[in-house]
Amino acid sequence: MSAEIPGIRPLALSRETRGCLDEDRGFRHRVRHGYAFRLRPGRLQERAEGVEPCLEPLQQDLEQFVGFPRDPYPSRSPVRAMPRVK
Repeated sequence: MSAEIPGIRPLALSRETRGCLDEDRGFRHRVRHGYAFRLRPGRLQERAEGVEPCLEPLQQDLEQFVGFPRDPYPSRSPVRAMPRVK
């Protein structure tokens, strides 16, 4: 989401916002992949407080991304068939 795909979509998150959220992405990974039994209440509180400075830049980035105009038919050309493998 922090990379632009030229001709398809702009980036959704600026580098600054991604950096701000990076530690929380790692936290999410640990929770989603079953390491939740090792969570410390103090660490949870730190992350909850640490994400607050990211909220305003995140909201601005997402509002800009949602406002990006989209063409429902970007190529306007017929889809080329893939060559058959024999």
